[in-house]
Amino acid sequence: MITNAKIIISLNIFIGALCAVAALYYVFWSNSLAAAEYRIAALRRELTELTDQNGMMLAEKASAEDVSAVVRFAQGKGMIETVSSTYIFESGNVALRR
Repeated sequence: MITNAKIIISLNIFIGALCAVAALYYVFWSNSLAAAEYRIAALRRELTELTDQNGMMLAEKASAEDVSAVVRFAQGKGMIETVSSTYIFESGNVALRR
């Protein structure tokens, strides 16, 4: 026959086990939440860096498309303007080695 003491001990063990399972669930859940927040923060940092890099590349592209900037670059490198370069397009074998 089961006595009241055995029932109380069994109930206490069950409640203790339930509390332990709940505590483990809370620990794993909070850990996954912290990991997700860390991942979001890392992705936001990466997005900010890529946005900055995109802005710099767009500025570089805009300056490269600026004709006066191209002229200054060419003059700085000692390049000269071609006057008549139609011979390049008229003959397909200008740079052809035989």
